Order: sequence, then C-alpha cells, then structure tokens
Amino acid sequence: KEEVVVSFIIDTAGYVTNVNVLRGVNPKYDLEAIRVIEMLPRWTPGKVNGKPVNVSFVYPIEFNPQ
Repeated sequence: KEEVVVSFIIDTAGYVTNVNVLRGVNPKYDLEAIRVIEMLPRWTPGKVNGKPVNVSFVYPIEFNPQ
C-alpha cells in the first residue's frame, strides 16, 4: 500500500482550495491525489460564532498498486 497525504482548505464559500501534497509517493500518485481532492463537491463551510471561516484539512489517500 502507498499513502499520499494531502492538505487542503474549505473556504468560506465551501469550495476546496490550496490543495498540497504533504507526503508524496511518486509523481503519478501525487497528481492523482490532487485531482481527486479537487473533484470534491462543494462543502458546507465551517462557522465560528455564526460566521463562515476557512477550515484546513489533512487527509491521507491510500493507493493499492497491483
């Protein structure tokens, strides 16, 4: 198993932004991880005191090469 760790932000409008590879495996998997995260649908933005805020995420994506 190979694991790419990506970070991204859900902005105040609920869109995925600032996708970055924190720990890559190889360029092919790294680019695929970025592509998949960028395809995520619009989210409900996080809120603090009732106001939308940017929320940062770190997410591992596992690949199972055959």
